[in-house]
Amino acid sequence: TGGAEPEQLRALQIEGDLFSVLGTSPMLGRPIQRADAQDRVMVLGHELWTSRFGADSSIIGRTIRLSDQPFTVIGVMPPGFAFPSRGYSLWTSYQSIYAEGLDRFDRGRQFQNVVARLKPGVTVAAARAEMAAVMRRLVSQYPDANVGQTAVAVPLRDQLVGDVRPSLLLLFGAVTFVLLIAAANVANLLVVRALGRTQEIAVRGALGMGQGRLLGLFASEAIVHAGASTVVSVVLAQGLLSVLVRFRPRNVPGLDALTLDGGVVAFAVSVGLLIGLLLTVLPALMTARSNLALKVRDGGRGATGGRRVSRLHESLVVVQVALSLMLLVGAGLLTKSFARLVEVQFGFDPARVTSIQLGLPEARYAAPESKIAAYDRLLASVRAVPGVRAASLCGCWPPIDAYTFGWFTLEGRPDPGPSATPMASLVRLQGDYFSVLGVPIVRGRAFTDRETASEPGLTIISQTLAQRYFGAADPIGKRLKLGQFGADDPWLTVVGVAADVKYTGLAADVAPAIYSRPARTRPAAWC
Repeated sequence: TGGAEPEQLRALQIEGDLFSVLGTSPMLGRPIQRADAQDRVMVLGHELWTSRFGADSSIIGRTIRLSDQPFTVIGVMPPGFAFPSRGYSLWTSYQSIYAEGLDRFDRGRQFQNVVARLKPGVTVAAARAEMAAVMRRLVSQYPDANVGQTAVAVPLRDQLVGDVRPSLLLLFGAVTFVLLIAAANVANLLVVRALGRTQEIAVRGALGMGQGRLLGLFASEAIVHAGASTVVSVVLAQGLLSVLVRFRPRNVPGLDALTLDGGVVAFAVSVGLLIGLLLTVLPALMTARSNLALKVRDGGRGATGGRRVSRLHESLVVVQVALSLMLLVGAGLLTKSFARLVEVQFGFDPARVTSIQLGLPEARYAAPESKIAAYDRLLASVRAVPGVRAASLCGCWPPIDAYTFGWFTLEGRPDPGPSATPMASLVRLQGDYFSVLGVPIVRGRAFTDRETASEPGLTIISQTLAQRYFGAADPIGKRLKLGQFGADDPWLTVVGVAADVKYTGLAADVAPAIYSRPARTRPAAWC
């Protein structure tokens, strides 16, 4: 805040020497270091620096308010830097955690990502073995928090783009098939063209032009044709690249930074020229091997290029049909997969649903009462908008926004121990959540606005949770508690069972879910 308009930014809190680990440094100022742990400092992304601050080189040392807290700018990153992905505008120190005290975060809250650089000569396998040994010691020292937990060292490239590699390889294979089909088609056309030049080739041969000079003639023609078509292709690719970037899939990182650099252009030109030479020279040479004297005497009448050329023509037709059939089969499988994806049941109706993300600055809304009042005003204002049928506040939206998972225990059940305590997606909500998303309540009822903090804690569970832990018994009226039998954790009474909703992705199995309203004395921070 502080400018003409407030702006919501995506920031990453970092601790330690992250920038040196990544092998990069700011273009202005200095990076965040370990010594900055208890200071409010920040490093700006290049895009934010140019768009919001006009590329002001005197930005270093200026104070900027983030979530109503003052932070000092100590650096500006160079263009193109993106970590952990594009969309992050700035990086700040971990001061807020230190201000509250690290002792507040127990060992069971494993929410941080750790990035490290291997020492020279150390392999990823050795790092994995060492991390496994460290984890075994932690399990021995702190079994309550670490039983069943593992630690794995993964190369950063695999962590960032490993999931999309199969899709990109599949796309590369499809493009290769298209290229081969086009090459076979062009080769057939060139065979026909070569057959039409048999008289010319025979005359040139009769006048003493050897196959070497014929090869040079055809090669020069091929370079002109292939070069021209390659240039047109590169220009067309450059024009279509902006369309691809505009409609890029969100799950493929780096597509927004795609460019046709020198390496890509050189590869395209090399492949184009190579294929052009092969497709032009080979049919011509095979035609040139026919009986020149016969072609000169007959004036080319009845010249078909011989049995060898005919075989080449037939072989190209077979290759073209085979490749086309393989590509058609792949397209059919892809269409079937898409049809199955369309048939996946979300568990909710996304039609006519609009969502926004917001966060209340802790400095301004530190008191629970102020947060409650702000949320109530917001919800009332949205409901008053013409055309709005229902409105809700929620910590997450399906199908891929369930960031919060937690343990829960059932009343009257024995303590299963730390490693066997069941977990569920925790969805805190306020307002008409089930009406907004069209999630039916299959048993019991939904929450109502009349329920206040003076009433006992209430909860709604998903069908999967009800079937898995209550079986054929009626879960209405049963009680559960979020946490691991903590004495201070309140019991929540089940008042309803909601239909299953996918909160962890369309490809994942439905996970148990627990819906609760935020305590009026301790409201949740909405995502």
